[in-house]
Amino acid sequence: MSRFLERDASALVVVDAQQGPAAALAGVTAVLDAIADLVARARLAGVPVVWLRRVDAELRPGEPGWQLCDLLASEPGELLIDHAWDDGFIATDLADALGGLSAGHLWLAGLGSETAVLQTYLGALYRGFDVTLIEDAHAATDVEFDGCELSASQVVALVNRIVWRDHAPDVSGDLMACANVVFNADELDDLAIIALAQEETTAQ
Repeated sequence: MSRFLERDASALVVVDAQQGPAAALAGVTAVLDAIADLVARARLAGVPVVWLRRVDAELRPGEPGWQLCDLLASEPGELLIDHAWDDGFIATDLADALGGLSAGHLWLAGLGSETAVLQTYLGALYRGFDVTLIEDAHAATDVEFDGCELSASQVVALVNRIVWRDHAPDVSGDLMACANVVFNADELDDLAIIALAQEETTAQ
């Protein structure tokens, strides 16, 4: 239960799914496919999609690499928020924007597992949101720190392990596979309505 008891909605937050970051990641295609699937299902269910875009010395607005990946594109009305810090809440209007959407729970996916994805996850918990990280919808690069080398898959696994059932007194973090995500579980989304209509047609 988030600290925002009056907020009963969710939002899908996609972190830094930009051409520049994607180009530096091996095997990123599967992750981008997973994100695209999540985005499509969120839209069908009426769940808002919020896009975070990194801005720094290498990713300048309007210049090559800053744009969202070709497989992903925002739609009119969806929020696009540029951020300069790993935590997408710092020096942005992300928190206020999510409040305007009545979102108390966030679904999280994106690029930069141990940087922007993890820091935005932690930033959301700190600010009182419940957060579910999609375990197979974020990607990392190989890293080396203090003489310890971790492969990209190890970094992803480590971040997933950090998030797994991350409970605080009044907020919770969770981990879920893309295939198990159900948006608006209490209501029929468009896919469920279509499935019911097909069943009724078959039964006639």
